[in-house]
Amino acid sequence: MSDFDLTASRRYRARLAKQRSYQANYRAGLKAKKVPERDDVAGAALRVFLVSAAGRADAARGLIGAIAEDLTGRGFNEHATIAALTSMVDRYARASRRRPA
Repeated sequence: MSDFDLTASRRYRARLAKQRSYQANYRAGLKAKKVPERDDVAGAALRVFLVSAAGRADAARGLIGAIAEDLTGRGFNEHATIAALTSMVDRYARASRRRPA
């Protein structure tokens, strides 16, 4: 192994360590400011979808179709996607009927 390889390897590891530190500080700053991350927004969107679809089959069909189309475009199986989404809506509808008003 040449001196160049060792130097390049050290620089690479140092750059990765600096990036890890930067990323950790960045995420800590976002958390302190209570800025939602992508997963937080996705979870909220899913809850809104489930609430709106739970009571209205016509709205659910349209939303499920649109979501299934997007996921199918990303390589997921269309029938499995529709079944999974329908199951989620049904479970949410059953759970919300059991909750006292």
